[in-house]
Formats: sequence, structure tokens, C-alpha cells
Amino acid sequence: MKNHKTVIEKLPNSFTYFICQNIAELLNKDKSAIKTIISALGSKNFYQANLNQSKFHKGEVSFNIVGSGSNNLKILQGKGSMGTVQSAQGRLSYMIK
Repeated sequence: MKNHKTVIEKLPNSFTYFICQNIAELLNKDKSAIKTIISALGSKNFYQANLNQSKFHKGEVSFNIVGSGSNNLKILQGKGSMGTVQSAQGRLSYMIK
């Protein structure tokens, strides 16, 4: 588990962070779940712009545009701190690659 020591130190406020981190890891390992999510996203027919962060930190703006039907998906833990049990910022997200 990532951040194991910090998660333990910040309990009980880090509980939601811990759960979301582990759900994302489990989903990424489950090929059937990823296939189902890709199918659902593909039916929405939208495009996602992914910012190239390494170029961005060098002062250059570059995006990669991918369709929602792409076969490459990663579930992310999302944003949020270990300081609250609320999942106010939507802790699980995804990136279409």
C-alpha cells in the first residue's frame, strides 16, 4: 500500500483516502471491470484532453486528445487529502489514454 505510514498516522481521517486508493488499485487489476467501464464510457462518445505534464512544467502546453472508446483506461485515486473522511472532491476518477 502506498503511503502506509502516513495513512496509519492520520487515522481516522485517512480512512476514505485509504479506501479509494485500494479501490482504484483493485479496479486497475480487474480486466473485466476495466472492459465494462470502457464500454460504458465509449457509449457516451466524448473526447478527453490529456495535458502532457512534463512539457507543461517546462512552459510548453501540449495535449493528447483521446476518444471515450479508447481501449486504454486507468482508474485513479483522485484528489483529496488524508485530513477528512468526507469524499467531497470525488475521490475516484479515470484517465483515458
